[in-house]
Amino acid sequence: MTIARTVFADNEKILSPEITHKVYLDIKIANYTEESVGTNKGAKGSGQVVFGLYGKDAPDSVKLFLSLVDSDGISSPDYYGSQFTRVVDGQLLEMDKVRGISPISIGGTDALEFKGNILPYKPIVETNSIRHDRAGLLTRRQLAAGPEFGITLAPAPSLDTLHLVFGRIIEGSEVLEAISNIRTYSYKTTTGYVGQRKENEPMEGGIADKWFEGQKELFVGLGKSFGDQRAVDQRGKLLRRVVIKGAGRM
Repeated sequence: MTIARTVFADNEKILSPEITHKVYLDIKIANYTEESVGTNKGAKGSGQVVFGLYGKDAPDSVKLFLSLVDSDGISSPDYYGSQFTRVVDGQLLEMDKVRGISPISIGGTDALEFKGNILPYKPIVETNSIRHDRAGLLTRRQLAAGPEFGITLAPAPSLDTLHLVFGRIIEGSEVLEAISNIRTYSYKTTTGYVGQRKENEPMEGGIADKWFEGQKELFVGLGKSFGDQRAVDQRGKLLRRVVIKGAGRM
């Protein structure tokens, strides 16, 4: 089932939650061929996505989200230039850190700053009965202080415990469809690159795959234990840049 069908199926039954605000995000999928010659044209699938926000069911989350939608990005952070970088379990499109926001420690307490100014963000804990039961839902992690959010690409009931839904897509499901079709980084040798082997060249599966995956896990784990910042799990990372180029209210 495509994202468009999972988003809009049984649409007549989606009478609640009440949509209190409508916003748009202009999303660009990188076209490396165009960017290399300076035209900076987005790849097929780039476009505008319109979301309805649940201001009554998730007031604090919506207020924080709107503060970045409304911002000029000068005195306070905005979503311009922020990137979606990872797909988790094929279900959740995750945003990276919002551009310009940095974590700092003040007297042993974690905080966030923007251009040298401490941001007034506090961990948000809200509850509602809205489930992650379809694609196109705006969601954020409970207790998170930052303004980052995710978008479901499929039903994701595993998120119901630690995440909160605060809006849903109303237009632009074809953009999410295009993002969901972008390849992601994998440790699987059958779809990746090993040594001098190109992606379309065959290799023996089974033992070779398991050996490579085991080695990868080992060295990433060792790197983390020694504090190497490069030792991160790249699985699920999008192999194209997906960036927000504009945002606003409707």
